[in-house]
Amino acid sequence: MTTVIIAPSTRKEKRLMAKFPDGVVHFGSRGSSTFIDHKDEKSKAAYIARHRVREDHSDLKTAGALARHVLWSEVTLKEAIKRLNARQSKYRFTTNGA
Repeated sequence: MTTVIIAPSTRKEKRLMAKFPDGVVHFGSRGSSTFIDHKDEKSKAAYIARHRVREDHSDLKTAGALARHVLWSEVTLKEAIKRLNARQSKYRFTTNGA
């Protein structure tokens, strides 16, 4: 299993980045509100419906999938990462590299 570290993005316009062994994926628009910020189920459902038609949420090396599973799945980043790790076994996502 490959460890992937979720950290603040080094790009000023992006919120987070996922550090894979073979590259980095920046995701989430800095300054935009997500489910981990507002915890609004209606906005979450609208986001998922709007983005489902044009993004492959199964490819975890894409910004769209990472935003969906990290920023729009649970009320905290910790819970979102825990859920993501429970749903797949290819990667082990963490915020601290441990």
